[in-house]
Amino acid sequence: MNPMTQAVMGSVVRWGLGMLAGHFMTTAVSDGDLKEVSAAIMAAGALAWSLYQKYHGRQVLVTALAASGPISEDTAKKLVASPMVTTPSVTTPPHEVPQI
Repeated sequence: MNPMTQAVMGSVVRWGLGMLAGHFMTTAVSDGDLKEVSAAIMAAGALAWSLYQKYHGRQVLVTALAASGPISEDTAKKLVASPMVTTPSVTTPPHEVPQI
């Protein structure tokens, strides 16, 4: 799947989860209502998913920048996924070249 399409679809799904969580919160009947728990779980899940995507995207970027030459996005993703490869820190400042 096209990476841009995948990113857009992920954003739309997270937005939908946020809207659904908001709906559950506004229609919850009591403090102990299951809808509130469901809303909190959906909101936390959407946030965790977003944070993971940001972290993973940064990891792929710094790995590609640290490569000895031009590599494809797929190659960078495979390097990040490999337990045998040490990846650069995701906290590498933007004005520095990432080092492995």
